[in-house]
Amino acid sequence: MNAAWLWVVFPLVAGLGLGLWPRGSTRQKRWVAAAIAGGLALVAWKVPLGHPVPLFGYRWSWLFTAEWRLAGHAFVLDDAARGWLAALFAWAALWAWTAAEARMAPDFLGWTLALPAWLTWALAARDPFDRALLLSLAQLGLVFLWLPYHRRALGPGLMRALAWNALGLPLLLLALTQTPGLETASPETPAVQQAGLLLGLGVALWAGVFPFHTVYPLVGREVHPFRAGFGWWFTHTALVLAMAHWAAHFLWLRENPALYTGLRALGVGTLALAGVLLAVQRDLGRAVGYVAWLNTGWTWLALAQGLEQGTTAFLALAWPRALLWLGWTWALAVLMLPDDAIHRFAPQGRGRASPWVAALVVLGLGAWAPWPGLNLAPWSAALVAGASPNPGLLLGLGVAFAGLTGTAWRWAQQLFVEPLPKAPPWRETWRERGLVLAWLLLWVVVAWMPGLWHQWATAASSWLP
Repeated sequence: MNAAWLWVVFPLVAGLGLGLWPRGSTRQKRWVAAAIAGGLALVAWKVPLGHPVPLFGYRWSWLFTAEWRLAGHAFVLDDAARGWLAALFAWAALWAWTAAEARMAPDFLGWTLALPAWLTWALAARDPFDRALLLSLAQLGLVFLWLPYHRRALGPGLMRALAWNALGLPLLLLALTQTPGLETASPETPAVQQAGLLLGLGVALWAGVFPFHTVYPLVGREVHPFRAGFGWWFTHTALVLAMAHWAAHFLWLRENPALYTGLRALGVGTLALAGVLLAVQRDLGRAVGYVAWLNTGWTWLALAQGLEQGTTAFLALAWPRALLWLGWTWALAVLMLPDDAIHRFAPQGRGRASPWVAALVVLGLGAWAPWPGLNLAPWSAALVAGASPNPGLLLGLGVAFAGLTGTAWRWAQQLFVEPLPKAPPWRETWRERGLVLAWLLLWVVVAWMPGLWHQWATAASSWLP
């Protein structure tokens, strides 16, 4: 069997079927989506690619062909890709399983299968042109994921996301046209400098690097946080993996001290500016966007350690950050959004009616702070140590910590201290309290097993050339 049939075609068709199937509630469809995504993650974890697997006492064998071609374009899912392949579908299974309690519309379950399958297809592309085009189509598809089901008009946030993607794609393609033959060129080569400039602008537009970061608060204000978090996390992870795989081919990117110095400065600046903007932000949706943007600052700090070590650091932090992002946006959806739509909602006193979920909202926000806390300890300390702490870095971390801590304190006061204007429309159930406790326990388990995640990250980063 070709690997593409199982991890690309099958989940794409299944996701399309779940999205277009008119019958079935979110609770019913989530069983199907979680089972399919979890099964694909388990197979990717256990079954090697490109090697025969004996079955029934060696009388039969099962072989996943690693390479396939489509219209003359080559795609490869070899054995080294199993680490991130299993992670993508495992995360998708968790998002699908919690979608019912987050009050998602039934169409969301189709996206939990279609988006990771499409990103797998993009990451499997050998040609950087194909990878860039498929990633661009995935980002365009996010608009349909993010558009609220009760509204069909695009707001300024979604329009800006479309504009940044449309501008970033031609810049990346232009950069890719100038790189053949420059694999071992020096950074001072004029063609290298021109290609690097185009590449940097394209990635900055796609990733929302300053000053293009305004897409985050605008999208956060218009889009349900559970949908926004799902799209942000998956496309950001795929973009980092794709750029790392492509950069490994070029000496002027692998061994360029100026590049890593710039990434370190970008990470510090992102953390500091996001912390300042969070400290003065009152709108719930915009605050969610700034937290997502602050999350990218950790990515730039990780990648600043070099291509090999930086990719390993990013992947080692991926599981704790993914679980935090999922748990936090789930709690926001349960507490503040009664259905799959954006409402201008004030959280005053809501924590009195649902204290467990409200506590998860506050703790989840504080756990994003860049310090060796519950979410990343002690691996975050090692990451900061690897980034060569200096006064500027410590100042940026301090500003981000202060901004997030101040926001968490302000939200705690609004949720638990201020009186509730009217009777709450609902009270949390024991099922929701059990899920909150499960998330908190999961955070503790993940946080204090850095060796396991580092081992997985080392294996997953071996996918680089």
